[in-house]
Amino acid sequence: VSSFYSLKQQCSWNDANPDGSHVYALSHMPTHMLRAKRIKECCTLLRNEFFIRGRIYSMGFQEAVDQHVSDVEALYEEMLNATVQLDLDEPNDVMQDSYEKLADAIKRGKK
Repeated sequence: VSSFYSLKQQCSWNDANPDGSHVYALSHMPTHMLRAKRIKECCTLLRNEFFIRGRIYSMGFQEAVDQHVSDVEALYEEMLNATVQLDLDEPNDVMQDSYEKLADAIKRGKK
């Protein structure tokens, strides 16, 4: 998870023609991050407008929205159930910001 995430930080998440590994990462990266307890990185990723836009491009509108909402809800639960103190924003703030970024990506996509 961390090596692929580091690699993708140097590239664009929202390529017009993503390859198979890119599509897989857009779909599954948040889930893998949460399983690896990479909560802070997952918070950043799910609020990254390029990542969100890349999901919409590669997965299609409805599937991307459904997956993003599911991932944000899973992140929220992980944050609430964290057994160690995390140096992060409040779970409600992370959820709200993630949904606002999703709404912004949707608005830009309709223009």
